[in-house]
Amino acid sequence: MTNLFLDWNPIYTENFRAGDSIPAGTNQLYEIQAHTDDDQPEEISLFAKLISEGKKLQVVFLRASGLKDKDLHHIMLALKPDTSLAMNRNLKVLDLSYNSFSGAAVQEFTSVFEQNRSLEFLGLAKNRLTTEDILPLLECFGRVPF
Repeated sequence: MTNLFLDWNPIYTENFRAGDSIPAGTNQLYEIQAHTDDDQPEEISLFAKLISEGKKLQVVFLRASGLKDKDLHHIMLALKPDTSLAMNRNLKVLDLSYNSFSGAAVQEFTSVFEQNRSLEFLGLAKNRLTTEDILPLLECFGRVPF
């Protein structure tokens, strides 16, 4: 499989209810386990694991999936060499539109463009970003690789 579309699947929604017949607390959605102990490594986002381990993936759409800054940071790790995740060298299209990323998290994505030559499309529509948030990304376009 080279194309994956997981649009409109917010796995982090806290108020998710499948119906009135479901007892409270039995259908809670996924939550990243935060570790306060320095000996325990931080749990990697499921979305980042998917991108890292899906070596044949070329197109991934994760629009409106409730992704957070931590997910974006981990996805960046999966798109760069020499990180805690194996780099996906085949991904060409990544659409992360309709999520809720901070401007600072999006600005960090410039490091991906500096090290990843396969990514051709990054969708960030409807993330409430400002001009200042995306200017660093725009500066990455048109660079000629050495």
